[in-house]
Formats: sequence, C-alpha cells, structure tokens
Amino acid sequence: MSSWFHRHRDLYPTGWTEFSRRLREEVGQCEACWCRNGPGGRRLSVDHVDGNQSNCRRSNLMVLCSRCHMLKWHLPAWLGREEILLRLRRRIETERAQLEFHF
Repeated sequence: MSSWFHRHRDLYPTGWTEFSRRLREEVGQCEACWCRNGPGGRRLSVDHVDGNQSNCRRSNLMVLCSRCHMLKWHLPAWLGREEILLRLRRRIETERAQLEFHF
C-alpha cells in the first residue's frame, strides 16, 4: 500500500485492503488501458470515482494502473465512471497514434 493510503487509512472502510486486493485480482487489468498487473505491467490500484473513500459501490470504483490513476486526477469526478474511462481511453489512443506517427 502507498504511503498516502497509510496516512489516510482512517477514511477507508474496515477491510478495504482485502476488498481492494480481491477486486484487483478479479478485474486483473487496468479498466482504461487494459495493461496487466505484475511483471511487465503496471501496478494496479482501485480508484473511487467520486473521491469518497467510504463509497465502495462497484459503480463508484475503477481498477486503474498507476499511469491511468494519475491521469484521472485531472478529470472532474462529476463526469462519472463511464465518461472518465472514455476520456482516459481517448487520451491513450491519441498518445499511441502520435508515437506511431513519429516512427
């Protein structure tokens, strides 16, 4: 767990660590860019769409890799889960297209 989590763990419900681990294992990949967890992939985390750590409904949770999680910080929560995922995917596609263009 990150140092941020340890400093703010009182904001999360009891059992969050185990719940988060099970969700990451169940999903197994970033919901935005589809990269895998573990060797050769990025570390996965569970993000609360609305920023409320006590709101653990599945509709409010996204499994994101470290990169997409950081990109998500720049998007307003009021967009909602599906719009945030759509915008993250568009950004990733744009970046990939720009990389392909340069090579």
